[in-house]
Amino acid sequence: MEKFLTVVTLLAPLLMLVLVGYMVRRLDYFPASAVKGLATFIAKIAIPVALFRMIAVQDLGEILDVSLILGYLMASSLIAALIFISARGALIANALRSMTMAFGVSTSNAVMIGFPIIPLAFGEAGSAAITILFLAQSCILIPLKLAIWGGIHDGQRPTMGRAGRLIFDAIRNPIIAGILAGMAVAFLRFTFPELANYLITFINLPALAPITAAISHAGAALAMTAGGLALFYIGCSLHGANFLPLARDVTLTAFGKLLGHPIAMLGSMGLMAMLFGGLNWDVARACIAVAAIPMISVYPAIASQYGEEAFASKAATFTLLLGAATLTVWLIFTLP
Repeated sequence: MEKFLTVVTLLAPLLMLVLVGYMVRRLDYFPASAVKGLATFIAKIAIPVALFRMIAVQDLGEILDVSLILGYLMASSLIAALIFISARGALIANALRSMTMAFGVSTSNAVMIGFPIIPLAFGEAGSAAITILFLAQSCILIPLKLAIWGGIHDGQRPTMGRAGRLIFDAIRNPIIAGILAGMAVAFLRFTFPELANYLITFINLPALAPITAAISHAGAALAMTAGGLALFYIGCSLHGANFLPLARDVTLTAFGKLLGHPIAMLGSMGLMAMLFGGLNWDVARACIAVAAIPMISVYPAIASQYGEEAFASKAATFTLLLGAATLTVWLIFTLP
């Protein structure tokens, strides 16, 4: 009961922000033309700055734990493969629809949902899990899955060259740039503490104080806006969305994401603990909760490139609405 109250206390104000976003769009108080600009500000400015500030003070060894990264990659790849095979077999779906479903169930919305919730719920372990998510998902899994998806759509075999170009594009993403910059600062503190202390002393020189203070306060202000605006945007995006009538492929995608992905993550983290020993279960539990988050917000936009936007929009909306209940359960299960 105590955990339930903790989770409700944590999620209630966040869900209120989603509701506010929905209502201001429903009442046409916030114009539709502003929603896209809001998403751009969140993804290209607020979240990268917030991630940089969050990661720069983290323990680099905790972030770059190989067993945790391998566990995340294994779970996401496994659920994608299982859903692809199930869709091809049980649903007799074509390869393109099956890949659309596989992509959806194996990606988590780190920007709009994960960042506002997971670090708040799990503290430093949650921050490490979000960093692992971005590195594993954005730099490795999404480029590889996009290469396969595009190959199926074009009727061509996916190539490593295409995947490599997608990985390079992912690294240039402002969010990944913010993560890598934060990791560079954490690496400097971890590997060259004396040099880091010298630089900090230099930065704190009285002559530079007005400039460094202004930069620090501006970064803090941007970081504070990121989580709330992201949830507000989720509410705005729900206005006018439709997931009815429900089809079997939509239902399988939603339950594969909200139940299958975190169960696969739990299994893979258990396997990593047996293989490597000494697994950081605080971060592993946060990774399980991350896997229970609905798919990335740009899922319908990506699917539109392959003629699958209508299906992806329905699946994303249904998963998001159902996810409010399932994520509550997973947080109760994973919180220490």
